[in-house]
Amino acid sequence: MCTFLSVDEAAFTDTHWRQFHSFLVNMHARGFGNVPPSTAQALRQRIEARLALRDGFREWVIVKDSAVVGWLGIHVRPGSETAPPVMFLVFDFVPGLEVAPLSARAAGLVAAAMRENRCGEVHCMAAEAHLDSLRQTWGGRILSRLHRYRLDRRTANRDLINEWLAEFPRQFPSLRIEIFTEIPERHLDSWIALFGQFLADMPNEGTAAAPFTMTRAEVGKFEALRRRNGQYLYTGALLDGEGRMIGHSNMATHDDPPTEWHQAMTGIERAWRGRGLSKWLKAALFVRTGEDFPQSRYIWTEMRAVNEPIHLVNRAMGFELSSEGYEWSIDRAALDRLAG
Repeated sequence: MCTFLSVDEAAFTDTHWRQFHSFLVNMHARGFGNVPPSTAQALRQRIEARLALRDGFREWVIVKDSAVVGWLGIHVRPGSETAPPVMFLVFDFVPGLEVAPLSARAAGLVAAAMRENRCGEVHCMAAEAHLDSLRQTWGGRILSRLHRYRLDRRTANRDLINEWLAEFPRQFPSLRIEIFTEIPERHLDSWIALFGQFLADMPNEGTAAAPFTMTRAEVGKFEALRRRNGQYLYTGALLDGEGRMIGHSNMATHDDPPTEWHQAMTGIERAWRGRGLSKWLKAALFVRTGEDFPQSRYIWTEMRAVNEPIHLVNRAMGFELSSEGYEWSIDRAALDRLAG
C-alpha cells in the first residue's frame, strides 16, 4: 500500500527528508534525474525556498512500507493575455514499482492543483523510458519524442570546440559573446523575447508547443531561488555590433560546488539562423563553466527528437545519447475521470 505525503505537511518528518534525499541520490546513480543537493538539510532548504517564493509549486513523496519509493511534483508557469497558466509535472519512482495502483490518487492530487491554479492542461517532459508508465496509465497525449544527452568533459571533442571558438569571431567580427551569472537589466526584455521565439520555433512532431510564457517576475523568482540555494546559472549571450542580444544558451547546476550542469534554451534569432552560431554559444559556455568549476564533469541536455540541427551540434561536441522518452500532456477533465 502506497501513500502520498506532501513535503509541507506536519507529518513530514526529518526521517522523510533523509529518505527522500537517499531516494534522489540512488535514482541519480541509476542515471535518472538531476544531481541532488549534497545533504538532506540542503534538499529541505531548497524545497522550502521554492514553496515560499513560487506560486503553484507542490511536492509529494510516495511512501511504501515506511520507505520513500517515489515522488510527484507540480509547478505552474504564468499565463498571458492570450494563454492560460500551464502546469508542469515531474514524477519518478524506484524501478519495479507498479504505477497503476497509484494513478488514481496521483490524478486526484494533480487535478485539484490544476483547479486551484486555473490550469486546463498539465504537461510532462520525461526523457526516461521507465517514466512512461504514468503516461500510458493515464492515457496522456504524446506531443514529441525526447532525447536526453550527456557530455563527459574528459571525452569531449576539445579540438573541435576550440576550432569553433577561433573560427566564429573571425567569420563574424561584428558579433561577440558575453557570459552572465545574472541576466543584466539592459538585456532582460531581449532575453525574454528570444526565449518565447525559441519555444515557438522549436521543431516538433506536428503538435503545437506548450502555452509557455516567461515574464520578468518569473525571472526574478528563479534568480532569488538560485541566490538562496547556492545554485548557478550561466547565460551565454550572443550580441550584435550594437550590443543587442541575438542568441543565448543557458547552463544551470543543481549542486554547489557544481559537478554536473544542465544546458537548455540554445537558440539564435530568426534573422541570424543558418550560420552555425549555436556552436559558438555552446563552445563558449563549455569552456567558461569548465574554467570556473574544474571539478565539474558532466553536462546534460534534452531536446525533441526531430530537432536535428542541435542534435548535430551536440553529437559533434561529444554528447552521447543517454535515454529517450516523451513530452506529453493530459487535460483536467481526463484526470478528474481517472481520480473517480
